[in-house]
Amino acid sequence: MKAVANCLEVGTPDTRVAAPGQLAFEDSLLTNISPTLRTKLQSFPFPSLIGSYSYCESYVFPPIQSVACLVEPNGEVRQTLFYNEHRVAGFLRALEVIGPVDPCSELVQRLVADRRPDLLTLSMQTASSFPQCAAGCQLFEVRTVANDHRITLPARPEEYLLQLGKQTRKHLPYYARRLQREWAGEYAFNVAQGNDVTWESFTAVLELNRLRMRGRRRLSLWSGAIAKHRWPLIRSNGIIVSLRRGDAIVGATLSLLHRKEAYLIVIAHDPQYDQLNLGNICLWKTVEHLIGVGHTAFHLLWGPSFYKKQFGGQRELLRNVSYAANSRAAALGRCLRLVARCNPAPFWERARRRLAGYIGSMRSPQHDDAQ
Repeated sequence: MKAVANCLEVGTPDTRVAAPGQLAFEDSLLTNISPTLRTKLQSFPFPSLIGSYSYCESYVFPPIQSVACLVEPNGEVRQTLFYNEHRVAGFLRALEVIGPVDPCSELVQRLVADRRPDLLTLSMQTASSFPQCAAGCQLFEVRTVANDHRITLPARPEEYLLQLGKQTRKHLPYYARRLQREWAGEYAFNVAQGNDVTWESFTAVLELNRLRMRGRRRLSLWSGAIAKHRWPLIRSNGIIVSLRRGDAIVGATLSLLHRKEAYLIVIAHDPQYDQLNLGNICLWKTVEHLIGVGHTAFHLLWGPSFYKKQFGGQRELLRNVSYAANSRAAALGRCLRLVARCNPAPFWERARRRLAGYIGSMRSPQHDDAQ
């Protein structure tokens, strides 16, 4: 059996021999998978970026611990999911599956039968309803944790503009004309994708994001460690659409590409040009580029913002769904959730981040450089 943080036996990756008519079940720490399986996971057609191999390995921080697969006799992977295990309150065995998954799928059932968790959480689910019983566990909580504003992209940029509201259809071309009038010959748009994205441009966009958050008296969550962790994913799946004035990036979007869909994770602009609406212009140029290269959807992650509705995003809730192996585990799970919500620590953490953002906004550039 494999090693799992703080709770299970130590050993090697586990592959179960399939019974007649059954697919083989493979369960391993993500760091221990074979090169062959890693290659298959990299090319596996995950329906969404959330829950895909690249997302779980290089976006989620810290990275996901484990992977489980159903494998055909010829070695092809039929189903796969990524998960974490830990102990809750020191003795409850908790298992969390990352990304959209069918709670009643064969893979979930075999994973639960093998790992025997007291609490099962399916995180970042896109469905709106869930079965009361799944893999022998009873549903006890459904909680909204994030938002995905999905834009269905048409075949032509002109069609996209027509599907927006009257005011947005009027304002976006006006912003572009005003920029041309005020910065004529001084600016250019640039698209960099995959290996063409440089570390300098990536960190420049993150710095603009920090300035934007600082102006809102908040602290950006893009720490140096997270940026380094996600850098390989940016180099393989990332795209930056930037607006440059001279050599400086003054506005940009950073998105991740998955199959024929794109996922916006950062939008930023230089706050000294707030009046020019550079963020909206960059987002519009991003949409036009995605349409031009044949993408079918653009997801504006993660939280609610008015501009996402302006740009035609249809809100889809992302939920964490929790199941319990028995009534005692469910009761204790509910108590722990209640304690967590009443815990003042999250409040103080939010207050600390707001205070740090406020103090940062009061600093001079010279002070920042010294720090």
